[in-house]
Amino acid sequence: MKGLSGAVTALILVIASVIIALLVVGFAFGLFGSFSSQGTVQTLGPASLYVNPTTNQYTVVVDVYNSGGTQLTITSVTINGVPSTIVGGDNTIAQGTQILTFTISPTQTLSLQSGTQVQLELVLSNGVSVPVSAVVYT
Repeated sequence: MKGLSGAVTALILVIASVIIALLVVGFAFGLFGSFSSQGTVQTLGPASLYVNPTTNQYTVVVDVYNSGGTQLTITSVTINGVPSTIVGGDNTIAQGTQILTFTISPTQTLSLQSGTQVQLELVLSNGVSVPVSAVVYT
């Protein structure tokens, strides 16, 4: 009965080890774009929330940074836990730093005082939620 020689077995083990090492280094340093391009979105400082009492709509101005190569969108926003629908403006987050301005309409009437702080939660198209505090202006 014949089997693989010791030299062939050693060669196969060396090749497999090199491939595994390259995969580990690739993941560790983000060399595979499809797995690392999503990045993270973070807010830079507090947002501003401008109240339009006539329409019960709010304009959100927020400075964001997207570290990935994938463009994301804000699909929904909550204000102190109250869900809101995006009704207009720019809610697309490209790579890099940018200031977004968009209008939202909450599902219920809110009583917000100028100068107070509220908690917003930005829900992104990749399913991630980004919390941000916002100062209210009327």
